[in-house]
Amino acid sequence: MHGTDVVFLGVSVDEAKDKQKWLDFIETEGLKGIQLLANGWSKITKDYKINGIPRFMVFDKKGNIVSADAPRPSNPELKKMLEAELNGEKFDCLNELALLHPVAPGKENKVVTISVTIDGSHAGEFVADGLIVATPTGSTAYSLSAGGSIMTPDCATFQLTPVCAFSMRSRPIAYSDRSELCFSLPQGALVLYGDGVYLGEAGAADRLVVRKSARSVTFLTRGLGEYFRRLTQKIN
Repeated sequence: MHGTDVVFLGVSVDEAKDKQKWLDFIETEGLKGIQLLANGWSKITKDYKINGIPRFMVFDKKGNIVSADAPRPSNPELKKMLEAELNGEKFDCLNELALLHPVAPGKENKVVTISVTIDGSHAGEFVADGLIVATPTGSTAYSLSAGGSIMTPDCATFQLTPVCAFSMRSRPIAYSDRSELCFSLPQGALVLYGDGVYLGEAGAADRLVVRKSARSVTFLTRGLGEYFRRLTQKIN
């Protein structure tokens, strides 16, 4: 990771007689970072109680263990991104997808009505300035400012949050991240933003679907204790 203070260190338990095979594997797979050969199940595996591979570990700058058994990058629980599909074009969002009523100088500003179905079942009709679909990561950002709930990173849920709802009956909805949302949009264009980046406009003639993304993002964490400590600092 060029330009960061993160270093990747790989340690192989191959034996010395297989060193050339190990070197060939590094070249073939294009492995980066620092690669070391431990010459079999040596002292390092005993010191860190490694009895199976692969094992991912995280250390801080001082050499202290942050996690002795960190999640694998392929762990499905780490896949907490949204995929928004607008007329066949797909966008990935780490924090949230926002559907907002555009405000133009000199024009009348009205709320919009957006109907939502979850897995084909009618979930509600929202009369508001817009809607936010947030991941657990994004639940402490824009969604929280709009009145949404905080979801811890291990929650297998996403959240639908209205922005400045006209009715007190329009409340945030937490739903399974395995579900698919479909939107019935109003006449006139809504502006779509993914993680604050402009994605385009959509209206009644457009088809917008939101689901869990097949792509993954891996986070290195120190557990819920550290999460809540940082969260308290952020919101206080």
